[in-house]
Amino acid sequence: MGSAISEVLPFAIGVAISPVSIIAVILVLFSARARVNGLVFTAGWVVGVALVSTVIYLLADAGDVGSGGSASDTSYWLKLVGGILLVLLAFRDWRKRSVKDEAVDQPKWMSAIDTLTPVKTGGLAFLLAVANPKNLALSLAAAIATPVPPDDPDGVRVRSWGFSD
Repeated sequence: MGSAISEVLPFAIGVAISPVSIIAVILVLFSARARVNGLVFTAGWVVGVALVSTVIYLLADAGDVGSGGSASDTSYWLKLVGGILLVLLAFRDWRKRSVKDEAVDQPKWMSAIDTLTPVKTGGLAFLLAVANPKNLALSLAAAIATPVPPDDPDGVRVRSWGFSD
């Protein structure tokens, strides 16, 4: 179990220190309904990250990624497709960047965060967790990096959570 946790921990820390979610949490905590919205935001974020991790794990498990002694073809294809998608997203963001002296508008979700109801706050947290490409990439890397234990050849245990005692 310790080796599985040590395999997944760097990826989990990477997901946890997402700048967008930290900014959103700070804004929620300074909103009018800070106590309720803070708890709902946390719950929405946890559910979103759990969903992403579970879906990525199921995809990796379906392709026998991480089983056996060597990496499978599926893991290479997942890494290649994920890398290409991330490069395309980076290129799109680079093309949309602002000019040097141009003022940048605040995102609409940031300006509306003070007026959000608890349901909308939970939805925002869920969306920020699920739609974050960094979370997708780190969850995929965690699923690929964590090997299936020898006593579990079918890979039934959830590797991305690190419970493989």
